[in-house]
Amino acid sequence: MKMVIVLCLVHTVFSAAITWPPEFTYDTVPNWAFPGRTNQTLNSSMLEYYSKYQLVDLAGVNVSCYNGSVNPVAVTCPGGKDDFVGNQEIMQTKEATEFRKIKSQSYIFPYVYFGCSQAWHQSGKIFDERPQWWVNKTATGQPLTCKAFGYAFDFTIPDVQQFFLNEVVKPFLVDDTAGVFFDAVLMVPYNTCLQQNCTEEFINDIRTASLDVIRSTCRMATQMGKIAIMSFNVHHIPKPYYDEAITILAEEKGMHYFEFFCAWKGLGCLNDVLDMMHSLSLGVPIQAHAPFSPGEDIQFKLGSFLLAMGNHSYFSWGKGDDWTLDGFPWVPEYDKKLGNPLGPAQNQSNIWWRHFQYASVRVDFEKSEGNITWSQ
Repeated sequence: MKMVIVLCLVHTVFSAAITWPPEFTYDTVPNWAFPGRTNQTLNSSMLEYYSKYQLVDLAGVNVSCYNGSVNPVAVTCPGGKDDFVGNQEIMQTKEATEFRKIKSQSYIFPYVYFGCSQAWHQSGKIFDERPQWWVNKTATGQPLTCKAFGYAFDFTIPDVQQFFLNEVVKPFLVDDTAGVFFDAVLMVPYNTCLQQNCTEEFINDIRTASLDVIRSTCRMATQMGKIAIMSFNVHHIPKPYYDEAITILAEEKGMHYFEFFCAWKGLGCLNDVLDMMHSLSLGVPIQAHAPFSPGEDIQFKLGSFLLAMGNHSYFSWGKGDDWTLDGFPWVPEYDKKLGNPLGPAQNQSNIWWRHFQYASVRVDFEKSEGNITWSQ
C-alpha cells in the first residue's frame, strides 16, 4: 500500500537569524539540554543554568491548552487555544527571547505527539467528530487508544495524513521556530496497534503509511528551511522499521532524538552504539538521551556514547521523564577537555575502546562497565 501526500506550502520565508546545523566542537563532551514538557515558566535561574550546554532545544513546553498568560496549563481546558499555538506563544515570551540573546545555539521546537489525538486539544475535538479516523482494527473493533492521550490516528486514510500535515505546518510558519519536535514517532499508531491485536495486513499498512508521513514531514521542514526532530528508539519498534526511518532522516535531512539511549545495559547498549554509528555514517545528526537512576555511575553510558560519537551528535544524562532542571544535571565530565577523536572505536569481542586528544574510553559491554580516563 503506497500513498502520495501532496503538500501545499504557503510560506517559505525562514528567519535569517536562525542557523542550522549548529556549530559543533569536540573541545568538551558535546552535550545538550531539552527544557520542555514541563509546566514551569522559563525564568532567569533556568536560563542561566541551560546556557552552559552546547546545544539547547527550547523545545516543546507541553502546552495542552493556553490561558493567555505566560504559564502553560497542563490540564483539560475546554475551549482553550490550539496546542500548537500554545507552544508558539509560550516560546515567544520575554524570557525565551532573552535566552536566545544569551545562548545563540538555542532553538525553538514546538512539541507534537506523533499520530495520536489528545482529547483536550482542539484537534481532539475534530477527531471526536470523526470516529472513522480512529484506528478501529482491533479484534474487538474498539478504537485504538494510546496511553492517556486519546485515540490513535489511522494514517492509512489520506484525509488523516493531510489533516496531520496541515496541523504540523502551523509551527513551521512561525519564523522564530527552528522546526518541530515529534515525540513517540513510530510507536503510535504502529506499535500500539501491534500490542492490541490488529491484523497483520493492517499492521503492514499502518507501518508504510506512518513512514510516508515521516518522509513528508521531514521534506516539508527542509523545504521551509526548518528541521524535524523525530524521537524513537529501536527497543520499541522492529529493527527493519527503525532502519527504514533512519534512512528517511538521512535522505530528508531530519534529526534523530535517540530516546532511551543505552537504557538497556549489556549487549542491548552495544546495539544502540552500533545503530548510532550507522546513523552518523549516513549524516543523521543525533541527540542521545541516556536515562539514569539515582546513584548510577555515568561512565558506562557516557563511555558508550563516546565510542560512537561523531559530527553533530550530542549527549544528555537525563533523569527518566523529568524535564525540569533536575532532569538534566550538569555533571563534572562536561567540564573536562575531550579533544578530537584520534580514530574510530576499536574492539576485541565485546570490549571496546577509543582514544581522544585528552581522554581514553574503555567499555566492557558484557559486564556493563565503562571507564573514561581524562588527561586534563
